[in-house]
Order: sequence, then C-alpha cells, then structure tokens
Amino acid sequence: MPTHTIICLDNSEYMRNGDITPNRLEAQQVAAMKQCNSVLEGPESTIGLLKMAGDYPKLLLALGKDKFNLRAELGSCQIEGSRIELINSMKKAYLAVKKRSDDDVGDRSIYVFVGSPLKGIDQDEFMKLAGRLRKSNIAVTFINFAGEDALVPNQEILQQFIDKVNKDNNSRLESVPPGPHILADMISQGSQSGGSSNQFDFNEDMDPALAAAIRLSLIESGQAPPEETSQPPPQQQQQPENALIDPDMDDDLAMAIRLSLQEEENRKRQEQQDTMEDDASDDESDGEDDEEEDDFELQQALAMSMMDAKPKEEDKVDDEDFLTDVVGNLPGVNKKGDSSNDKMEDDDELEKQKKKKDDELEKQKKKKDDELEKQKKKK
Repeated sequence: MPTHTIICLDNSEYMRNGDITPNRLEAQQVAAMKQCNSVLEGPESTIGLLKMAGDYPKLLLALGKDKFNLRAELGSCQIEGSRIELINSMKKAYLAVKKRSDDDVGDRSIYVFVGSPLKGIDQDEFMKLAGRLRKSNIAVTFINFAGEDALVPNQEILQQFIDKVNKDNNSRLESVPPGPHILADMISQGSQSGGSSNQFDFNEDMDPALAAAIRLSLIESGQAPPEETSQPPPQQQQQPENALIDPDMDDDLAMAIRLSLQEEENRKRQEQQDTMEDDASDDESDGEDDEEEDDFELQQALAMSMMDAKPKEEDKVDDEDFLTDVVGNLPGVNKKGDSSNDKMEDDDELEKQKKKKDDELEKQKKKKDDELEKQKKKK
C-alpha cells in the first residue's frame, strides 16, 4: 500500500549545534533523505517537505516522487528564525496530506524533526490537533534530538501527543541523545527496537545523569518497566485468591469468595471498556468539529484567492464629483452638470431667436425702402 508523507524540518538557530556529527542541520538532512528513499520505495508513494522556522511555516515541496527536487530542497533549506512553529507547521502538514483526491489510497503520515527546545506550546491546542490527526488516520513520528538540556522536557510534551494520536500503534517518538554518532543510524536502531521505546545504544557511563533522567521519564510515561521488575509467574498471580480461601474452609463459603472476586474483576473490566468507549466518542465528536473547521479554513483561503483575482474596489470610479470634474474639462461640456442634450437644445433656441430678429430687421429695412421709393415717385 502506498504511503503519503510530509517531512517537517527544523531549520531554527539551534540547528547550528555540533553535538551530533557533523551538526544538527546536516545530520537532519541525511536522516530526512534516508526517510525519503525509504518511503519512495513504494511505487505509488509520495513525499513532501515543510520547514518550520522563519517568518512562517512554509511548504517547500508538495507531495511527489521527484528525488532530484527533494535533494535540491533539502540542500537549500537554510537556518532562519530563533524557534520552530510546531503547531502551525503540523496543521499545514495535516492539510497537505489530508486534502488529497478521494481516489487516492494508502497510509498518510507526518514525520517531524525536533532539534530545538519546545517553548510556548499551547497544550490544549496541541492535544486537539492530536485528536484531529487520529480521527483522520494520519500517523505521526517525532524525532527528538534537541540536546542535553531540552531532550527530556521535549520528550514529555511530545509523548503526550503520541499517546493521544496513536492508533493501532501507527505513531511513535524517538529521542536521540547527543553524542558522536550519526542521527540516521540512531533512528534506524530505534525503529528496529520497537519504534517508541526510545532505547538507544549509547554509553551511559559518559553521562549518567542524562541516562538516569531518560530512564525515569520512560518509566513515568509507561514506555519502560521499572528496573528489576518482572511479570509474576502464574502461580503468584493466583496468590490473592488462594490466600483468602483456606483448604479447610466450607465449600459454600469458598464458592462465595470466588464469586465475589469474579464479580469484582468483571466490574473493573466493564469500567475499562466504558472509559475506552467514552474516549472514542470524544475523539469522534472532536473530529467532526475539526472537519467543519478545516472546511471553513479552506473556504476562507479559496475566497481570498478569488478576491485577489477580481478587480479591487478601489479601482472602480464611483465619485460623481470626480467624474464631473474630469468630464467637464472636455470641449462642449458644462461643468455645472448640464448634459450635452440640454446644451444642444439651448443652442437651437438661440439660433431661432437670432433668425427671428434678423427677419424682423429685414422686414423693417424693406418697409423703409418701399416708403422711400414711393416718395421718389411722387416727386
């Protein structure tokens, strides 16, 4: 089955650190390219790239299969910004892998490199995003290599996310301690040892405090059992019941004790089942709300893009005063607002009056001429 994966890159200032050979940025590029090659082994699988630091998270490469473009974008990813925008980056990655054609089949996942301390994380929003990804069946992998001071705090934040998003063991967290080792090799070792176990072959004697802190965090999160503990044998598991039932006890009393213990066990199982159903119901309701939010966000983005394609309102000339002032400068147009038809009617009226006056003058002149002619004849 094909896989569609978005790889989120950490390109913050922390990636200059050389606590992993040769430095965090170059080690990340090698590990990311190795992951790309692994994903693209599938004939229909696709992969994309996204950077998390800078002015804003940016999708460097949409889902595709072109290894040449992948290498070029990985190599050109420069350090910028003091920290990563983890939540916004994962939201963009989520939309990139989720809004594919309905004809596409296959697994969808987000692969996140975290090489810097996670500061200012809104835990409620982070957990809401985890529920949204779980609802959409999108797997998440975190590679935590933030250095000695931030490794354990990051791990605690990211592990809560993994516990929420994990579905059918499809998500994992891998923490890589600092040291003179290759990041890609350490990730491979972690994958082979069980994914989210975070167990790596590093020398604990080199940094006992860090090793103890990692071990304690794993125990508290339930990823590793406490030291020197093992599963009790079957004989010991039956010890509580055997301790309550005396061999010489009356058969009816012994049966009553067994029934009581059985009822208590059934009650605990029912409580666990109810809790799991409630969690599933919460995830479903959260997912429906998130679907509506995603659709609204995409509609907004589409509307904004359509607005960009339309002429701006500022480009329209709706000011009558402005039109009057501009058109009034043309020949034959009255600035006071008289239309051209009114102007022509006025001209016709003046022409008629002038003609009438000329006719009257002509008649008076002719009349005088006639009178003079008569006087001459009389003489």
